[in-house]
Amino acid sequence: MVVHNVMEELVSRRVHELFAHVKEVSPMWFTCDCEDCRLDTITYVLNRIQPKYIVSGRGLNYNLSYSSSQLNVDIDALGMEGLRNISAAKRPYHGQNNITHSRVQEINPVFNFPVIIGAVFDGRTFDPLADVTLILRKNNELADMSDLSWANPCNTYSSTKGHFSFWVKFEDAQMPGQAKTFNFSLEAKAEGFDSVSYMFDLNLQSEANVRSELSLVYSHKIPDFFLFPRGYADDDD
Repeated sequence: MVVHNVMEELVSRRVHELFAHVKEVSPMWFTCDCEDCRLDTITYVLNRIQPKYIVSGRGLNYNLSYSSSQLNVDIDALGMEGLRNISAAKRPYHGQNNITHSRVQEINPVFNFPVIIGAVFDGRTFDPLADVTLILRKNNELADMSDLSWANPCNTYSSTKGHFSFWVKFEDAQMPGQAKTFNFSLEAKAEGFDSVSYMFDLNLQSEANVRSELSLVYSHKIPDFFLFPRGYADDDD
């Protein structure tokens, strides 16, 4: 039995269509149409879209035929966001590909951070909230992400049902097994709502090698955020 995320096909198709459209328009910010940039954009979207799994060829055919207008809108919005971000960072990213890989092999040991996941809801209705901006800080500074397919700040979308995730870049350590506490703060803000902040610590032990593959087993779940419209408490009074 093979389990497959059908969103890969849907996202890949929409992203290639976006690239074709943007290439035709050729705006000033569009700097590259290579396969690597396309794959980075596809990964950017897949990291933020809710997966849809199947186990059969029939399921694949059925799910490929399923595509709501809202889903297409969300994929297009994420695709354009990813395309812009990756295009903006294209020059240093392309130039450092080989350097990054060789340096990862040299770095020993490191602190590997778990995937930080959570969700944002409307405090009145408990419905998932879209268009929320999440800002993650480590030791009072904006946290660097593991690669360009992860954004900080990041946003929630209708298709993600209020969920968000961050994968923080590894940090050098002195020796394997070294213990260290990292201080984080996470802010959630949306237009018309009061902002909410949450502070937490991650107690980590350094490892011999960099974790180059994402694993949701190694994750840290943030308590759910509940946002209320500005003045909501005053209205209750």
